[in-house]
Amino acid sequence: MKLKSLVLAITYKCNSQCSFCSIWKNKTEEEIDMSYYKRLPFFESINITGGEPFMRADIDDIIKIIKKKTKRVVIATNGLLTERILKTAKKYPEIGFRISIDGLKEKNDEMRGIPGGFKKSIDTILGLKKLGVKDIGICSTFGYGNEDQMEKVYQLAKKLDIEFLSIVRHDSFYYSKKNSPYDTKLVIEKLKWLIKKYLNSFNPKYYFRAYYTQGSIDFVKKKERAIKCDAGLKSFYLDPYGVIFPCVVLNKQLGNIKTDNFKDLIGETKCNLNCWMPCTVNEPIKDNLHIVIPWILKRKLSMLFNRKSY
Repeated sequence: MKLKSLVLAITYKCNSQCSFCSIWKNKTEEEIDMSYYKRLPFFESINITGGEPFMRADIDDIIKIIKKKTKRVVIATNGLLTERILKTAKKYPEIGFRISIDGLKEKNDEMRGIPGGFKKSIDTILGLKKLGVKDIGICSTFGYGNEDQMEKVYQLAKKLDIEFLSIVRHDSFYYSKKNSPYDTKLVIEKLKWLIKKYLNSFNPKYYFRAYYTQGSIDFVKKKERAIKCDAGLKSFYLDPYGVIFPCVVLNKQLGNIKTDNFKDLIGETKCNLNCWMPCTVNEPIKDNLHIVIPWILKRKLSMLFNRKSY
């Protein structure tokens, strides 16, 4: 069985002070030595994250190991450590970078607790583009009082000519504290707007992005996932201390990379959380084209005949 995706948190240290996340307040332990990453099996893609991954001094050496374990490496970062990030990008220009921005200047800085943070993140994006890095995107999470920012951040990404990914808030055992209810009606309205933007594109990859966005609407409406989750079977989450989980939401320890053979821990995980996140959705979308393509064709035809279909 091919393993699809791994979210690899290399540290829980973070230099943001986000109002919606408590990870920066938590006391951290010593992370596992990077040599343990040599024990990882091969994955189709690996997403390096944190905390803030660039707070780990040996990140370049970690990337060197991880590149041998996957076809594609993407790093999720808040973009605040611009010089450090660009140094890594010069060394590994082929990897992807996803910069977390959750609103325009005032809203983003308010949410992330860092005055001037928005500018630093934009400077990082511009620096990456100047270096010729091709795989750059903004990743935004909505549901923290920033629901009205979705269109604005999408337009920002378009202006910068980079990717845009929207995620609806999930509560997680490792980074997100419980939050008050958000404006689900507004989130759905903005997600529907985003679907239309994607379907109006001439680039087929955005049709699949539209399907992903529809899944976010279903999640907000508490509908059952249209495609099955493969967390714990083909996709996993590895924390900075070596503990292996099915994903970043389900708090179920499967084992530890320091003592266990990763492949021995693989097994279908029973879960009723019904979440919808890129790390556990992107690969299943590719595996379920018999569901996804008819959805796309139906919506595209409906748009041609000017009929509402969602």
